[in-house]
Amino acid sequence: NNRAVLDRLVLPPDEEESVLSEAVRTCPFCKQAELVVKRKRSGGFMLSCLGYPECRCVQFFPDIVANVKPDSSQMCDTCEPQPVRKLLFTFKSGCIPPYVSLEHTGCSTCDNLLLVDLHFPRIKTTTATNANHPSGGGGDGRRG
Repeated sequence: NNRAVLDRLVLPPDEEESVLSEAVRTCPFCKQAELVVKRKRSGGFMLSCLGYPECRCVQFFPDIVANVKPDSSQMCDTCEPQPVRKLLFTFKSGCIPPYVSLEHTGCSTCDNLLLVDLHFPRIKTTTATNANHPSGGGGDGRRG
């Protein structure tokens, strides 16, 4: 069936995940479901929309992340829609620049240490119309 083919193109079978956290924020794309931290079967972490498969918003964290969880006491005052919890990242020893602590609390959407220095990918989404693109998505990541 076409739905099963589309699901394989966007999220390969070895990338199936389990939910590890409470809500981090409302999804910036569908604006209905919540984004949560998930562990992929392959062992990595990601931030993903609970509205899947209708909403395919995701941010894959690099392999340098040993653990990640929402920090309920710290909120991002920049990102919308509010509230947006910051995440507490624990990095693998020896995998990060010497000026970066093994633990860092920041917003995975706007924190320059994460996005620029540590090369975290930005949140993206794929839709039925761009999921067949060889890169797995396209454009600027906005629906529409």
